[in-house]
Amino acid sequence: MISVLVFEMEAEAERALQPYFDQNSRILQEIKRQMQPREEQYRTTLEYTQRHGEERSAELTVEEIRSLLPHLPQGEKLTSVFRLYASGSEYLFGVDFVNTRMLYPGGPYPSIETMVAGTHGFREELNRSPQRSEVGLTITPLFFSVNEHYRFCSELKKSLELEDPFGRGLTREEVQEFERNYLKKMPN
Repeated sequence: MISVLVFEMEAEAERALQPYFDQNSRILQEIKRQMQPREEQYRTTLEYTQRHGEERSAELTVEEIRSLLPHLPQGEKLTSVFRLYASGSEYLFGVDFVNTRMLYPGGPYPSIETMVAGTHGFREELNRSPQRSEVGLTITPLFFSVNEHYRFCSELKKSLELEDPFGRGLTREEVQEFERNYLKKMPN
């Protein structure tokens, strides 16, 4: 069962979601802490040079990541936090792991149904990520909306090509429609 948490004010949402962000931060910092010295050492080896040449900042392959993280605990759980909102007649979402600023925007979508498809697409991308599978992470979604109206910063408004500079949380009816459509579109 999926449900959308609805908050009246931004500050209320931040307080309620902070434990998820703290947990995600601890997990991500631990992965980075364990991987960094191994990665630095690996980038100086002959094997690395043979694969990547002299480029010291090349993206590592799945096999390379796997070899750098053999002792990482498996089954760690991250929560992908999706903010659901609307602007004018369009629907959007933002996703983040460590705060409510929503690093990864999605949309705009003309309907709740198409936004649901967008959230599923984003989740599928995350689940196909070689880094996620090789590190053994499980990523679970959490959806929320904030009733308090807000103004988009000019960069976000421009990047999302929004005409209306104001955003709002989803109405109760829109939340119910999202939940129904999300369950219908769940992969088996």
